[in-house]
Amino acid sequence: MEADLHVAENPSACVQPPSLSILHRLRASRERLKFIRVPNYVWCAIFTGIGGFIFGFDTGSIGPITVMPQFEAQFSPGGKHLSPTIQGLIVSCILLTASLASLFSGPLSDRISRTRTISLGASVFAVGSAIACSAKAMPQLFVGRCVAGVGEGLFLSVVTVYAVEIAPASSRGRLGSVVQLFITIGIASGYFVCYGTVRASSSLSWRVPFGVQVVVCTLFALGAPLLPHSPRWLRHIGRVSEAEAAWMRLGVGNVDAEKTDENVQRENTTKSGWWKESQQMWKKGVRTRTALGVFLMAMQQASGIDGVLYYAPVLFSNKQDCPPQRHPL
Repeated sequence: MEADLHVAENPSACVQPPSLSILHRLRASRERLKFIRVPNYVWCAIFTGIGGFIFGFDTGSIGPITVMPQFEAQFSPGGKHLSPTIQGLIVSCILLTASLASLFSGPLSDRISRTRTISLGASVFAVGSAIACSAKAMPQLFVGRCVAGVGEGLFLSVVTVYAVEIAPASSRGRLGSVVQLFITIGIASGYFVCYGTVRASSSLSWRVPFGVQVVVCTLFALGAPLLPHSPRWLRHIGRVSEAEAAWMRLGVGNVDAEKTDENVQRENTTKSGWWKESQQMWKKGVRTRTALGVFLMAMQQASGIDGVLYYAPVLFSNKQDCPPQRHPL
């Protein structure tokens, strides 16, 4: 009876304290979580993925922009639909200048570093997007798109090279795909931003997507010089001590850093002219892999995916105009 009264007065006495083994496990788990830290090279690769986002955002937004009624009222006489030729030139002029600028991005990045080339390309893209955003006539829009293409050609390939060069061998494939992931996110973002801005009755409906590109590119251009230089590039130009410091700043272990440095030294000693290097792709045992890579890239373009990405609104509107057909199935 006295025991029952004691329990009634102290309800906490019925609660059994946790066992020491459980407490030890919780403390050990908490200690392990303290040591889980994302390496700096992962954050650097994610930041460079913004370049892929910029490319994807332009890809996903330019098609909807060209079919917006506010855009047609600004650049088409009488507010009529743009001709297929003009529409195709607006979409593709950025790709034409980007393909030409990409020929110089590699030598330029070898000369002034990867990070400065990324910053320069992002700055040029921001200027081109600002020109297009403030356009009041078709020639100004074309100039803005062409200038943006020059910047895109400078930074787009370099961001992937930088992400691969700063990563250890065990994480190189995963970090190399970060840019492609951001491209996909950018394409989806471009579609949804235009889906929201098309409801605006003023020219802001098509100026806002260009303005978003200006803001993102400006931040990208300002942040790129703050990234550590590629240790591979530093060793390539003979700054060995700075390369070792860059590996430490990126959080790469000594074993992975030494392995990458050995590969760089081996490539530098066996380096030859571009003609001999290109012949290596067609040597016995390698030519099948080269042919497979060329085949996959060609089939990607032949599948028509770029037409869907750039002209999705046009294709969907044409589908609505077509009369329904009956299929035997």
